[in-house]
Amino acid sequence: MLLCLSLRNGLRQVARAQARMQVRCWTILLEPDLLTDAFADDHASWKDSQENQDIYCMKKYGHVHGGFIGGIPILYVSEPSLVKQILVKDFHVFPNRKPFGNMEKDKLLGKMLTALTGEKWKIVRNTLTPTYTSGKLKQMVYLIEEASQYLINSLKNKAENGEPIEFIKSFSVLTLDVIASCAFGMKSDCIDNQESEFVHQANKAFRPSPKLIYFVNIMPFLIQCIPKFLPNPFDYFQKIADRTIDMRQNQKDFSRKDFLQIMLEAEIPSDASNETEEDKNLQKETKKTLTRDVVIAQTVLFILAGHETTTNTLTFLAYELALDQDLQEKLIKEVDDVMTNCKGKLTYEDVKSMQFLEMVVAETLRKYPPAVRTDRVCVEDEYNLDGIIMKKGIEVGIPIYAIHHNPEFYSNPQIFDPERFSAENKAKRNPFTYLPFGAGPRNCIAMRFALLEIKLVIAHMLCNYRFQTCPETQFPVQFDNRGMGLLQPKSVKLTLQMRIDQPKFN
Repeated sequence: MLLCLSLRNGLRQVARAQARMQVRCWTILLEPDLLTDAFADDHASWKDSQENQDIYCMKKYGHVHGGFIGGIPILYVSEPSLVKQILVKDFHVFPNRKPFGNMEKDKLLGKMLTALTGEKWKIVRNTLTPTYTSGKLKQMVYLIEEASQYLINSLKNKAENGEPIEFIKSFSVLTLDVIASCAFGMKSDCIDNQESEFVHQANKAFRPSPKLIYFVNIMPFLIQCIPKFLPNPFDYFQKIADRTIDMRQNQKDFSRKDFLQIMLEAEIPSDASNETEEDKNLQKETKKTLTRDVVIAQTVLFILAGHETTTNTLTFLAYELALDQDLQEKLIKEVDDVMTNCKGKLTYEDVKSMQFLEMVVAETLRKYPPAVRTDRVCVEDEYNLDGIIMKKGIEVGIPIYAIHHNPEFYSNPQIFDPERFSAENKAKRNPFTYLPFGAGPRNCIAMRFALLEIKLVIAHMLCNYRFQTCPETQFPVQFDNRGMGLLQPKSVKLTLQMRIDQPKFN
C-alpha cells in the first residue's frame, strides 16, 4: 500500500511538472488540477466516469481546454467548427489516432485499421471501403435476419412466462452470432449455447478486469508491458480466421460472400499502392491483394469493434422503447406496415424506407454514443488551432458524449426524443454536434453495417414482441465503467410481451 501511494504521489508530481512545461507550448493556461488529470485530488479518473468528467470540464473550462491523462497532455475540443477542422478540413494535420502503447509493433493489433498510420492506413482503408457498399451489405441481410429469428425463438418461453430478461446478455450472443456468420462464415450457435467456447473467449477478450482498467488509467505507459504477462485475448479468433483462410484457399469456387471472403478477393486500388514511377510508366497493372496478416487483423477488428458497441446500442434502444410505450407503438406501426408490404421478407431498401426507425436509432446513438470520446494526434511541427499553438505529438480529445449532452446543441439532452432527427430538425443543426461514428476520413468504416444490423434486429423483435419494464428494471440505467472508453450499461432487465396482433403475411 505504501509503495502504491508513493508511486501515485510521484506520478502526480510528474503530471504537474508537465503541466507547467506545457503552458510554455500552448497559448492557453492548462490547469494542473483539471478533472482529466488522473492524479488530481478530488476528481481522479478512477473515481468518476469519463462521460461525467468531460461534461464537468466542458462546463467549467469551455469548449477548448487542456488536461492530462496519466501525465500525458491532451487538448479537449468540443466546439463544432473546430471539430470539423480537426476531423475533416485539416485531416492531413491530424491523420492518426492516439497510439496504444507499442501496438504498432504487435503482429495483430498493429495491422488493424484503427492502428495503421500514413500510407499503410490509406492502402488498407481504400481496399476495405468497397467491402461496406450497399451492394455488399445487401448480401448480409439474410444472415442478420437468420440470427434475429434464432434470438426471437430462444426468448419465447421467457416471454410467455413473463420472466425478466437481461438484454445485455441476449443481444451480446446475438451480435456474436451475426459476427461469426458475417465475418467468418461460421455457425457459432451462440444464442442456443451461451456457454460455448466462442462466447467464453469473446467475454474474456472484451470484458477486462476492473483492476487492469484502473492501472491502465493511472499508468498508461505500462500498457506496452501487458502482453508480456497476459495471454493474447484474441489468439482464439486469430486461429479461427487462419483456419478459415486455409480452408477457402483449398476450396475452389467458394460462393459465400461474408466479409472474410470479400477481403480475400479484394484488390488494392492501383492509386493506393506503392507503385514506382517505372511501374507507372510501363503501365504495369499488377493486381495486389491484402496480405494474410492484414486480413486476419481486420477480421478480429470486426469482432472487437462490432460486438460490444452494437450490443450496447440495441440494449439502450430496447430500454428506451420499454420506457415509452407510445413511442414503441408508433414504431411498431411503421414496422408492421413495411413488413406487411414485403410479406415479412425485408430487403435493404425496406430497411432504409423506415424513417421513424431511423430517427429512433439516431436518437439512441445521440443519447448513448458507442464511444465516450475519440482522439487524433497532431503530426505537424507547429499548428495554429484557433490561436492555440500546438506541437507535434500533442493529442486532441473530442468528447463525443459531452457534445451529445450539451444543451446548447440539444435542449433537454437527457430526454429521449427521436423528433430531434426529423429531416427539418436535422437541417437546422450543425452536423458536427452528432458524432456517434466519428467523422471525416477516419470515421467508422463499418457504420452502415452496424446501422443495418441494429435496424433489422429491432424490426424483427417488434414484429413478435413488445418491450416492457419490470420490477427488476433500473431507473435510470447505470453505466459500466469497465468499458475502456465504451458506453455500456451495467444491467438492463426487461420483460417481453408476446404480440397477439402480429402482422399477417400471405
